[in-house]
Amino acid sequence: MKQIIVLATLGTLLLVGAPRAQAADTYNFTIDSAKSKLDINNSVNVTTQGYLIGQYDATTNATGTRTKNGLTGSFPSTTNEQVTSNPALAIGGPMNASASGTYKAAIDTSKLTISISNFSVNYLSSGSLSQTVAMTLNTGNFRTASPNYAYPAGALTVPAGTLSITALTATQKANTSGVGKLTSLGNGSYSFTAALTATMNMSFKIFGTGPYPVQVPIVMTLTGTLTKSSDGTYTVSTSNSINANRVIDVNFTAPKFGVGLPAGTSKAYVWVNMTVKQVSAAVSGTCAFVAIGVKQ
Repeated sequence: MKQIIVLATLGTLLLVGAPRAQAADTYNFTIDSAKSKLDINNSVNVTTQGYLIGQYDATTNATGTRTKNGLTGSFPSTTNEQVTSNPALAIGGPMNASASGTYKAAIDTSKLTISISNFSVNYLSSGSLSQTVAMTLNTGNFRTASPNYAYPAGALTVPAGTLSITALTATQKANTSGVGKLTSLGNGSYSFTAALTATMNMSFKIFGTGPYPVQVPIVMTLTGTLTKSSDGTYTVSTSNSINANRVIDVNFTAPKFGVGLPAGTSKAYVWVNMTVKQVSAAVSGTCAFVAIGVKQ
């Protein structure tokens, strides 16, 4: 009996003393917006059907610009015709802003792995961005009165206000993780790369209407370094590649808006009426994040 008790005791001691696999520690990370910057190029092209017409109104704007199809023939004093123009809109250029957000990371320095989940970032924490809209009018021959000017058939590009990007976010797909391999850099620092499945959401306003939402599934690739501080927190510095493209078929009528067409030394003021048929949006660039992680 004594032998059995001794063996059992030894077995217990061996189990207690045996090395156990170290579990990954989970940290809650907060992105520091003061150190996290968005640097991207944006391109939006809008296809429409529509027309232009002079801003003349017999009651409220009797001296306003009038329009008429063709370059010759009579032009009665009250004539104001619709001129098919099918405006094409182009918006694009660089954008810079501050970013904020949160995520979780399970860090296992013994197995050299990092697993990122619940990633959510607001790329425009510093506020909305605006870009100039260039509009190309594709017309046949037409002319105007007040001022008198002739426009041969072709493409005429004019500025047409601004587009405001009011939201640009990315949210990791629920219940998924982006797993990366840690590579030791020494002194408690590691490099890593992790790919996340996410959805990018963008909203924009144009000609005072909207916001219009655009949603694009993306794969985010985070590349960066992980460093543990003396207080037990982790600092992660990453570069997030952003590449998203989407073509959306739509059918909505935009409110009319006014533009001034070049007419020699004057301007011919017309209303542009259009129905938007398709929006093509592309975003590419990077966002540099600095985040602090506190053990959960």
